[in-house]
Order: sequence, then structure tokens, then C-alpha cells
Amino acid sequence: MLTLAFNNAAAQTAASVPTPANNSAAVEPPPETITIIGRRQSGSYFDGKGSGGATKNDTPLREVPQAVREVTRQFLDEVGAGRLDYVAGATRQNNFGGLWDNVAIRGFAGNEDTGMSMLRNGMAANRGFNAPRDTANVERIEFLKGTVGALYGISEPGGTVNIITKQPSFQPAHSAQAYYGSYDYKRIAFDSTGPLNDGTQQPANLAYRLNVVVEDKNSFRDYIHSKRDLVAPALVWKVNRDTIVRYDGEWLRQQAPLDRGVVSVKGQLDVVPISRFYGEPADGDITIENQTHQFFVEHALSSAWQVRAGMQYRHATLNGYASEGHAYNGGTASVDNTGLLWRRLRYRDYRSEDWSSQINVLGKLTINGFEHDLVLGAEAFRFDIDQFAIRDWNSSLPAVSLATGASPLAMPTSTVS
Repeated sequence: MLTLAFNNAAAQTAASVPTPANNSAAVEPPPETITIIGRRQSGSYFDGKGSGGATKNDTPLREVPQAVREVTRQFLDEVGAGRLDYVAGATRQNNFGGLWDNVAIRGFAGNEDTGMSMLRNGMAANRGFNAPRDTANVERIEFLKGTVGALYGISEPGGTVNIITKQPSFQPAHSAQAYYGSYDYKRIAFDSTGPLNDGTQQPANLAYRLNVVVEDKNSFRDYIHSKRDLVAPALVWKVNRDTIVRYDGEWLRQQAPLDRGVVSVKGQLDVVPISRFYGEPADGDITIENQTHQFFVEHALSSAWQVRAGMQYRHATLNGYASEGHAYNGGTASVDNTGLLWRRLRYRDYRSEDWSSQINVLGKLTINGFEHDLVLGAEAFRFDIDQFAIRDWNSSLPAVSLATGASPLAMPTSTVS
């Protein structure tokens, strides 16, 4: 809000200026106040006020020497953002047939399978198998570029991404959204927050937040149909003036076929239609389920010192069948010379568990007239992963024709030009 006050007393005409005879009776009018209410648009999408995830304290972004870019909730709402690559220097990478997120910052892609390190409320959130993140319960996204990611210990040279989730509010608020778009895209999202106790005898000290999403859509790719369900509860308890306890949970399930994308022929990608799917529709979906539970305790030791502790448990599963092209019977030579893509059936049953905890002491020091923010912390985790896979090495699946996408058992072999 911007308030402008204009004093119009100096703009009075000479006729209104009192004479000495009636000076005692003159009354000067009060200043006129004009109030202008609006929202600044320039920079409001990417310039957040704080950097709690970037520095683990409340230092404003303009005072952080490293490159930190923050995507606000306003931006996510107005563009309907469902991806994480909306800032300069962040690019999408191999996402394993659309089954999870993979973003590179400043050209550093991280792990070739699961992608770069990613954080959720400052805690590691990319170990194991993770469905693409839904933005329904996201308050903002922090892109920590370069060395600032070293604050978390596990980071790529290019930086990391920190997802800040929506927190409960003691002011009741509820919203529902419905979407319908191309390729029969349907989505319903619900967001509700407010106090859990009435606060009649004393101020309310317990609040909740609940985000629920149901999504169903087809694709420009043949036979590709996906479903997504999200339930994300959160609680905050103000124990007393100095202590706050928070819980932040999330259950996410995605069901979609494994789609390896467009097949290249003699090094070119424009030979076959981009809509053509070369898997086996009868294989069904790959199902990914993620459960995340985060607990945080914040305690103020004094006006300048604070202790923050967090614990997280994450459980993830990935299972299903998929028929994938492979280098059998000549590999790429078969694709280039005969127009046939040989496939191999795989079954995957992957599971992972991730326990992690951290504790940080934050303080403010003034030395020689300069104020310093101090962060001291430690983190520990245990990560277990179990991978079970069955592969059909004999490739009993029939090959498919690049020209038609169908099995060529009843047609002569053709040559791709």
C-alpha cells in the first residue's frame, strides 16, 4: 500500500488569506490525504522478501551475496506452473520417460538417473524415486545457484533447488480450483487453512492446512494417459511465545506409462511423427508413490539467538511393466536400415526409505559496527534402497515398424530412407 499526502493549504487564493482584523478567527484546513492502493507488478514474480531456505535464516535476498532466485506463489498461480525450470540457468533434463523431475542448474545435471539434488523445506527430497512435483502445496521455489547450495552439504556445483511448502495460517481461508484443457486435461485442487481451536479463552495456538489434488489427462503422444493424486496436510502448534512445533506431510501418487519419446533415425528426430508411441499399451502404467513426513521445532533462546531442529521420513515405491527399445538384433542399425525397432520387456519393483535429521543454531552478532548472521548446524541421514527388476534378455516381444508403429509380422520389411 502506498499513501500520499498532499497539503493544499499553500494553494489557497489571496482572497482566502485572512486579514489582521480577523486573524484570530481564521481556521487552517487540515491536509488532504489521498490513499492509493495497488500491487507492484515489476519484479513481483521472482523477488521474494526473505531467504529462509537459501541462508537458513531470515536475511533479505538483497543482502545475500550469492545468486538466489525465488519464484513466488503469484507466478505459479498466474501461469498455472507445473514445472520447476522458470528461471535463467535452469533447464530440464532426462526425466526417465516423464516419471520424475530432473533439472540442471548452470549446466550441471547431477545424477544421470534421478537428477540434481533437490530440497523440501531445507531437507533433502530427491533421494530414491520421486514422481514429478505438484505445485498445489508449494508457496515458493528457491533456485540456489553456485556455492550457496553448499550450505546443505549435498549439492551440485551449479546449485540446488529448495521447495518451500504452504504453511498453516490462523486466518481462515479456503479455495477450490477446477481446470479443463487440451487432450482432455482435467484437474481439481482444494486448499483450506485456519485455526483448530476457537481462541475464545486465549489466542488460538493450533492451525492446519490441507491441500488435495486430483488430476487426469491424456497426451499428444498416442496411448499416453496419466493420473495424479495429492494429499498434503500441515499443522502448526505455538507451544508458547518462544517455541513452535510444525508438521508437514505429503502423499503423492502418479500413474503413467513409461514413454521413452521420439525415435531417431540416422541421427534425425523429424523422421517419425512426434505423437507415435513405440511401447506396448498393454503393459499398463508405472506407478510411483511418495510419502513425506517432516517435523520441525523452533525455539528462541533470546532476541538474537534461535535453535531450529528438523526430522524427516520419506518412503517411495516404483513398480510396473514397460516395453522399451534396445540394441538387440543390430540395435540402431536395425532402426536405420530396416525401419524396425526391437523391444525388450522389463518389470521394475523399486523401494526406498530415507531418514534424515538436522539441527541449526542461528544468531546475530555485531562486530566493529557490522551486523553478522551466524549459522551453525549438523545433519545426519540414513538412506536404504531396494531394486528388483526382471528383464527379458531373449526379446520375445515382436519388433515394431517405425513407419506405422505396429508389429510387422504380417507385413514385409521396409527400408527407412
